[in-house]
Amino acid sequence: MFDTTIVKTADPYPQHISVTEKRAPTDESVRLLREMQQKSEDSIVESMRLDDNEFKGVVHSSVLAWEYTKQYVAVFSLNGRNLTARYSAGMDDSPEKTAVGLRDEIARVIANECLNGIRFDPRK
Repeated sequence: MFDTTIVKTADPYPQHISVTEKRAPTDESVRLLREMQQKSEDSIVESMRLDDNEFKGVVHSSVLAWEYTKQYVAVFSLNGRNLTARYSAGMDDSPEKTAVGLRDEIARVIANECLNGIRFDPRK
């Protein structure tokens, strides 16, 4: 930001000497940088605000004895849209593993619904 470069050539020999002076940022420039970073962070947080969301749902479970699995179906409403997430767990799976698997499936369905209308263009 405050760098200066001094270039001198020495006579009679064809020699090129380059000296670069680097200065530390001043207190004022550091304050301005932090102020700009805070303003940009505030605008990002404001643009990503998720207010007034309504989430209602129920989880049904059933045992599929012939497959030795438990089938979980989460039916929920997110901002008026009805969504369904399905997860199968083995009968020997721990409750923690089943809860994490069902949670991940619900999160995947919600994320897909949120990103459904967004077009990603890698050329921009």
